[in-house]
Amino acid sequence: MFPETRYDSETVQLERGHPVIFLSDGFCETQNSEGEFFGIESLLEVCENSRENSPEEILQQLTEAVVSYSCSRPRQDDRTAAILRYMGK
Repeated sequence: MFPETRYDSETVQLERGHPVIFLSDGFCETQNSEGEFFGIESLLEVCENSRENSPEEILQQLTEAVVSYSCSRPRQDDRTAAILRYMGK
């Protein structure tokens, strides 16, 4: 998309039933009342604790976590997510 930008790629082996989660930066860049970011570590913790849940439940838990963290402050960025469960071999 941007020719001057370098992108890294990584290959992962999915097992049947594993969730695959794509999130925009609006989740980890949600700020609390002191201006601190929710951060990638907090996102990973919510995802890890939700991994057995349905994609809809994972999205709900992620959304609830960042809304709670932000103390219901107005959003400063979009929060876009695509969550699916790999049902391959």
